[in-house]
Amino acid sequence: MDKFLLLRAVPRIFHRHVHCNGLNMTRNASFREIERKLAESLAQLEANRKTERLREAREFGDELKALMKSYRMTAADVVGILESVDERQHQGG
Repeated sequence: MDKFLLLRAVPRIFHRHVHCNGLNMTRNASFREIERKLAESLAQLEANRKTERLREAREFGDELKALMKSYRMTAADVVGILESVDERQHQGG
């Protein structure tokens, strides 16, 4: 930008800022309040997600234990089955 144009624009920008300073402060305060509420909402959302994941993990554990009990299997039996499946997948068969 031409220096002359820039020098002509500076007083207008300063004048606008001085006259609108009260409005800018109100906008800034509103923006900060919105940011604060957004941060709170995001924190609550993350807490809800963690709670949901914990509930799902608990349900999965309960279902797995019930299934193991109905087949009279131990955790070691299940791990052994999973390891053998994993080995077969790595061998290509």
